[in-house]
Amino acid sequence: MKTFLTKPSLVCPSPVDYGGFTPRGGLKILSLKQYHEPIQVEVNDDGLPYSFRWRNRAWNVISVTDRWVLQAGWWRSDGTEKRDYVLVDAEGMGGATAVELYLGVDSWILGRVMH
Repeated sequence: MKTFLTKPSLVCPSPVDYGGFTPRGGLKILSLKQYHEPIQVEVNDDGLPYSFRWRNRAWNVISVTDRWVLQAGWWRSDGTEKRDYVLVDAEGMGGATAVELYLGVDSWILGRVMH
């Protein structure tokens, strides 16, 4: 029997319960929902977020699970767009979930939420 996914998904071996279903092997299939909305972020001395506010709700960052930088147009002389991304486990709305945040030119943006 083949399984077809109709939404973008991420396989996550994390023990944190993010929802979704668990197929054989114990891995959870999570859907990614894109938002790309500006948010207010509180950062530590190292520049990593410890809390953020999205849609008038406070979220606490449990842990930063990954960091990366994307720099588009680096070859052009008219400037580049650099984004510093962090993937965090955050707690808000009654449970924990994985959230992708990025720092654009001058503000933090909530990119995607894994449901």
